[in-house]
Amino acid sequence: MNISFLTNGYGEDRTGALIACELRQLAPQHQITAIPMVSNGDAFQRHGFETVWEGSFPPGQGFGSQEFRLFLKDIPYARDYFRYLGFLARQRSQIDHAFVVGDVFLLIHAYFGLGRKSVFLALAKSDHMNPHSAIEEWVIRRFAAKVLTRDAYTAERLRTKGIDALFLGNPIMDGIGEPAPEKAVNPPIIGLFPGSRDEADQNFQRIVAVIEQIAEPVEYLCALSPVIDIEKMAASVAERGWRLTEGNMLRKGDKAIRMGKDLFERSLHDSTLVIGMAGTANEQAAGMGRPVISFVGAGAQTTPSRMIDQERLLGGAAAYISDFPEGVAREVSWLLAHPEERQQRGAIGRERMGPPGGAKKIAEFLVQEFDLR
Repeated sequence: MNISFLTNGYGEDRTGALIACELRQLAPQHQITAIPMVSNGDAFQRHGFETVWEGSFPPGQGFGSQEFRLFLKDIPYARDYFRYLGFLARQRSQIDHAFVVGDVFLLIHAYFGLGRKSVFLALAKSDHMNPHSAIEEWVIRRFAAKVLTRDAYTAERLRTKGIDALFLGNPIMDGIGEPAPEKAVNPPIIGLFPGSRDEADQNFQRIVAVIEQIAEPVEYLCALSPVIDIEKMAASVAERGWRLTEGNMLRKGDKAIRMGKDLFERSLHDSTLVIGMAGTANEQAAGMGRPVISFVGAGAQTTPSRMIDQERLLGGAAAYISDFPEGVAREVSWLLAHPEERQQRGAIGRERMGPPGGAKKIAEFLVQEFDLR
């Protein structure tokens, strides 16, 4: 059998690839392919899965369905969505089962492209922050064979609307280790997540403006995605007096930021708290028990509405601060001085995001649903 994973975002790619890895372990005799709508499928390819479509990421960066101004930017890319739809239609006879990881927009494409319902993992929305609209609920009822959610509360709320939704775990927390209590380190460590998109250097400039306001001695770890150039990040703050030195250390006076593409897991496990301008990474930090501080950034990922939504999603594990940069720096200093508050916020984050293991449980569900034994 051929099982195809349809995704529409970088976070969705990562989640889909983790589930695909577990599915391969459980049902190795079946073929698994990836059909990402808006990426080149790197996350799948790194695990040895064939990607049979390569999409292009629109300027709205995946948020065109949520903000009108971003929708307008995405209009010229509509042809790519029609091309994707056509590709699915041509492939429908080759695909035995489809697993949709993303949002209702992708689910619609899967239904009309493949001509049948798909199993749907609704990653894009949570009733903690932005519930599905009545129209989206209608689409889910009509176009999804089975519905899985990213948290238990969303599944519960969808069931009250007549949708047979299940929560089997949140795969976002897989592949990054087990949550653990805060480590006793001196000086404290602050993880920095400037984001994985094109505006990461602009977000980093704003993060640096906060760091310059923090008086306490701190070790800073800036975790960069594989597509972000360290030299470009350093150049973005050169006018502020920061210089990149040996060992990818960015320095100004007595302050230093360690830059690296291999610092993500260390930042999650070792940080006292996190300053985050990211989506999935912020959620993972909260799930690991690290308090997250965020503020408005440069791109679609870090608009006030997005940051406030994330604060709602994480339920107190994340704090959105509108007073930039002074208010952000004050919040950092206050958290550094109050370990009991860090512990409380960490507990909330772990509860909201759930434990690791979701990818395996979802894969086990797919084995049963697709009859892959």
